[in-house]
Amino acid sequence: MPERTNIIIILCDELRADVLGCYGNPLVRTPNIDRLAAQSVRFDRAYVQSPVCLPSRVSFATGRYMRSHGAFDNYFRPSEGEISLYEVLRRQGYRTINYGKWHKGVSPGEFGIDESSDFDDGTTAFGIVDPVERRSVPHKRSPGSLPLVIYGRHPRSATRTKAAQVADASISRLRELASQDQGPFLLRASFNEPHTPILPPRPFDELYDPESIDLPASFNVSLTTKPVVQQYYARARRFEELTEEDFRRCRAAYFGLVSFVDTQVGRILDAIDELRLFETSIVLFLADHGAMLGEQRMIEKWGHFYEPVVRVPLLMRFPDRRAAGSVCRDLVEEIDVMPTVFDFLQLPVPDRVQGRSLLALIDGASDQDRTRVISEWYAGGLLDQPISMVRTKRWKLTSYPAQERIDARLPLDHPLKYSDLFDDPLVEGELYDLANDPGETRNRFDDPDVRDVRAGLEADLAAWSSAQAAADFRATQPREGWWWGYFKLEQGDWLARLQAAGGNDMASAPRRRADLD
Repeated sequence: MPERTNIIIILCDELRADVLGCYGNPLVRTPNIDRLAAQSVRFDRAYVQSPVCLPSRVSFATGRYMRSHGAFDNYFRPSEGEISLYEVLRRQGYRTINYGKWHKGVSPGEFGIDESSDFDDGTTAFGIVDPVERRSVPHKRSPGSLPLVIYGRHPRSATRTKAAQVADASISRLRELASQDQGPFLLRASFNEPHTPILPPRPFDELYDPESIDLPASFNVSLTTKPVVQQYYARARRFEELTEEDFRRCRAAYFGLVSFVDTQVGRILDAIDELRLFETSIVLFLADHGAMLGEQRMIEKWGHFYEPVVRVPLLMRFPDRRAAGSVCRDLVEEIDVMPTVFDFLQLPVPDRVQGRSLLALIDGASDQDRTRVISEWYAGGLLDQPISMVRTKRWKLTSYPAQERIDARLPLDHPLKYSDLFDDPLVEGELYDLANDPGETRNRFDDPDVRDVRAGLEADLAAWSSAQAAADFRATQPREGWWWGYFKLEQGDWLARLQAAGGNDMASAPRRRADLD
């Protein structure tokens, strides 16, 4: 193993690739992330293995697909015996440290982290906690189930936000580690931003003019061409009640929050440079998923497999500066990061890891590229099986199993029960020609002209699925994870299962709230 190679991970939540300058965005200012990209290998087509926080984070940490590690959604936990990147390195003598959002269904200590701290700034994804602060700044929440803050101004100064606190703690600890000879370390700086609440602090809340921001090409695409699951999310969250101005302001606020996070990433990069840690460290920059910003007239994520959600930034900077400034345009998955790190460190990769090292690809091996990537999510209240996506270099197919039973599974008092949402013939999947339709505006799933393309992708997805050693979702879904609230309604969960989880009456249902931020 190379002597004393540290690992520094900078992770953003809900950061889509196409808002960064280094990924071609001409408007959003991200000079610090762009600076790191110029020194790194930039992966142009990196995909997460789930479009939702917790399962995606567990996939990155274990190098395994969601249905293998068992953390199917934000209120699940990984299966017993899952081994993380952090645990492997800890056994190799690394000091493992996390600052900021964790969200893996198990405690940091259970997953290989020696030290972990998170921070508070008076906000959650659902709103501003203190009434006085809440009244002090303009902001808007989405109107439907799972209401989230979609634009506004942070009630506190930039130096008092979670992002600033993550950067402060990371920089302070890096200085300590650089001044002491305590062996190699892994430090994870995990930013909650630009995840909701989309509340950039001053002056970033006014950095971009909403009126000058275009809406995406798919903004006015009819959802009747989409599977009923996508129509359900749009209706349940009442996105149709938002105006074009709301969507423009959401995009402007998100862009401002991205630029703010970039300044905090820049502070960490400056410290790494000052302490000469670039010479002895692998530096990774990535996100757990992206977000919808008006595409298909939706905001945020939850079961969306569109490019703004599943394609993420991925930068790898190596201490030997290999392939610095290069761009890899091959398909890669985030589960490939763990074996790539171990390959560089000359450590054995755990047997059950499903990702593969990218070092040969980085070094120019043309036969190492993937022909397809996979992403999936389990909407337990709506479907019996996970939604699954397969994406090749040109095509993307997403399969939605057993949608015909959704109406029957909704609680009797659910506002969409027996509604016209379920009157039209089912659209059973999505198929997009990304070479000619990058905005995913034309669903060709039932197009006879591409019947063979669909059949081939369905066969590929079925073969991949049958090869997985699927975890039992019942074992990874702790009883206390069932709670009565808008999240379960938003998923459309049925009363009988909630009652079975919590007792014979709704008053006895567990009240512990899962970490959804």
